[in-house]
Amino acid sequence: MIRFVTQIIVMIGWCLSISAHALELGHSHLGPLPLNKKTKVSLASLQSMFPNYTVTYVFGEGDAGVFHYFDVTDKEERLFTIQSEASEALKNDDASVGILLLEIHSPAIKDPYGVSVGMHYRDVLLLRGEPLTIGLNHHDHHVGAGSIWYSLVVNEQAGADYSLVSQDELLQSNPKVLSISWPTPRW
Repeated sequence: MIRFVTQIIVMIGWCLSISAHALELGHSHLGPLPLNKKTKVSLASLQSMFPNYTVTYVFGEGDAGVFHYFDVTDKEERLFTIQSEASEALKNDDASVGILLLEIHSPAIKDPYGVSVGMHYRDVLLLRGEPLTIGLNHHDHHVGAGSIWYSLVVNEQAGADYSLVSQDELLQSNPKVLSISWPTPRW
């Protein structure tokens, strides 16, 4: 009986560790989701890979044209989103599209360096330990290298000037990470 109870406790611990590990962003995966140029996703495949979360699909239109938008949430918290180029809405839940941008919104998901949403710029520099490219998005700034990028808001004042900032300005203002994206900075 004691051996049986011990086995159950070990199995529960193993399941919890898999669940916690399942939402780690790597250079080539997000938990069970492989990330590469050939990866295709559908509503059904995302629901299958992330059964403990709510997955929704929207066909939308914005500044960047029309797009497919998948949203993965845990209760009220947005965990991550996936965007793809589109010409028309998906016909069914099994129709798949490539990934143009994956964006992490939750501090519960860490990247391979240990960075998560809400950390400050100086922490990102320490954890990454490499030079990062600084750039300008539509409404904020980004830093990153390779396939992992961080969105930052340097000046949160209404009507702020979103011109390119320097490394010194980032160090001085030490903004928080708003989101983490793969394989490019968000737009």
